[in-house]
Order: sequence, then structure tokens, then C-alpha cells
Amino acid sequence: MILPVDQQRFAAACEWAAQHPTSGVGGLGEKSTHRALKYYFLPQENCHEQKVGSFVVDGLSEEGILEIQSRNLYTLLPKLQAFLEKYPVTVVYPVVVQAQILWLDPVTGETVSQGKRSRRCGVNGVLPQLYGLRKLLTHPHLRIAAVTLTQRQLRKLDGRGKEKKIHATKLDNIPLSAGEILWLDIQADYAQLLPAALPEEFSAQALAKAMNISTKDAPALTGVYRTLGLLEGETRGNRRCWRRK
Repeated sequence: MILPVDQQRFAAACEWAAQHPTSGVGGLGEKSTHRALKYYFLPQENCHEQKVGSFVVDGLSEEGILEIQSRNLYTLLPKLQAFLEKYPVTVVYPVVVQAQILWLDPVTGETVSQGKRSRRCGVNGVLPQLYGLRKLLTHPHLRIAAVTLTQRQLRKLDGRGKEKKIHATKLDNIPLSAGEILWLDIQADYAQLLPAALPEEFSAQALAKAMNISTKDAPALTGVYRTLGLLEGETRGNRRCWRRK
């Protein structure tokens, strides 16, 4: 199910995030986008940063646990394995479809240069990122929310290489706008995202292109859909062919 972001609510969340910077262990060094999404999905501040067992979660309320994760979703696996038998869990993943990158002088803080990066994937961008969680995706207590965003990314020119951009310090990711939210609860939600125009048989790369996903993520994409029981594959010579189940 894809729904539009509540723009008034998102603006309030961005304002709250700007007014509540965090650093260190207490706030886990959260970036502005992380804080804004946390407030958007759970505006009750007294529910933020709660301890559940040996873990600290982004939010805990009567509706369950909230976790915001901007990359490496597989790192949530230990938490989810510990939580899902007892709590409903919502995992929010921001899909950055456009980013304005500002490179800052490490001494003065002034903007030295700017760049821009765009992705065509839309909310589908979350799908290959779910590969590390693929065996849990149909758990009745797990819900995935992918949110399309534009960001301003602040980075310090203190890295390696001639331009000092390799492994440079990432200061903040500031949300500028949000578009829509893809909710993934059950197998049918994933099935609805498969393009209707797919031929009877197709390659992983063809599927990725049809879903506006980078072909480098094609193996992870088909791996997710195979585990969900929505695709089956067959190897013919040196080619792997896929079809709907």
C-alpha cells in the first residue's frame, strides 16, 4: 500500500528535529532525517529512546516498537529476532531520491562546493535492502515503511584522496521534502509491486530495470522475492531465468 506523506505533519517533524539536536550515546549521534522520521511516526517524545531487554529502540508505545534505519537493514536482525515474538515492530527506511550535497571547509565551515545525486527507484528502492531480513518479512508482527525523501547532506572536506572526499565526515542529513510511504505487511503487498507487463520469463536484471532499481541490486531483489515465495528461478547454461510462482 502506497500513501502520500502528510505534509503538515512532516513539516512539524522537521521543525522538531531542527530544535532537538542530539549527539553521543544518549542521542546515538542521530542525523536530522532520523529525528524527523522518529517524530513523524511517533510524536510522543516520552516514548523515544526506550530500553527493551538489552537493546535501545527508537520508540516504544502501545502500538509496539519503532526503529528507523537508513542503511544496512541486516544489522537489525538481532533486534528483530529478540522482539518479534513479543512486540509488533515497525521498521522505517528512508529512500533518498534526491540529495543536495554541500562540501564544507573543515576549519571555517564555509561551503566549498556542491553536488547533486538522484535515484529513479522511488519507494521500490527499499526492496533489495530487505535481503538481509528476507526470512522475517512475512512475520505477522513485522511492518516495513519506506519513505521517499529529498535531503541536504552536509559533509566535511576532511577525507582522503586528492579531493578529500573519500571517507569524509558526514555531518548531517537534513530532510527537505517527503513524497510517499510504502507500507509492507504481508506477501500480497510485495506481489503488487511486481510489474504487470513482465514477460513469462525474465532475467534478474530485466526485473530490476522494470522496477527502476539498479541492476547491481538485481540478485538481492530476486532473492527477496524468491524467499517470499513469489518468484522461482531456473538455471539454463550460464543464465538464470525467473518467473512468477
